[in-house]
Amino acid sequence: MKHTAFGVDIAKNFFQVHYVHMETGEIVNKPIKRANFLEFFANRPLCQIGIEALGGAHHSSRQFRWIGHRVRLMQARFIKAFNIGNKNDAAVARAIWLAVLQPGKDVAVKTEAQQAVLALRRMRQQLIKLCTMQLIGLRGLLTEYGEVKAVAEIPGVGLLSTSVAVTTMGEARAFKSGREFADKRQTCITGLAKIYQLRR
Repeated sequence: MKHTAFGVDIAKNFFQVHYVHMETGEIVNKPIKRANFLEFFANRPLCQIGIEALGGAHHSSRQFRWIGHRVRLMQARFIKAFNIGNKNDAAVARAIWLAVLQPGKDVAVKTEAQQAVLALRRMRQQLIKLCTMQLIGLRGLLTEYGEVKAVAEIPGVGLLSTSVAVTTMGEARAFKSGREFADKRQTCITGLAKIYQLRR
């Protein structure tokens, strides 16, 4: 059975929706208020919804799945290839609609628990960056008084590394093979390296 495909550009107050009516062939591209958005899709039969993987996309994807629709969360660079002309809400929604009709690698939708851990990790990164800036400034001031202090190192892999792997991975079944996960794991390792560099 062929399902209607929707391209959805999520925003703060209005979501732009682009689709082609299956019966009439009418091309629809219109804004819908955030408050009425779920109701718009709740009253429709099973459909395929394409969303750009930006802020708020995981939350919207979970809501669509909860009411029974299929969701494709796609990378911005994949959607950009289908954007023709000036970039505005209507054009982006159309580009997402075109992209959702094409085969491609989707972004794994994260659970609320994964996002919570990821948020904590990002806040921690910001705190480490701030602390590092303050320590570097303090070391510079102490050097002016003849006090030269060495940097301490924090070895080992533990809870932090595990949380990075789990939150970055998303759904395990999204990976076709161990090789594909290994490539994603390399991204995790790179992220860890940056964290440890900030610590130093």
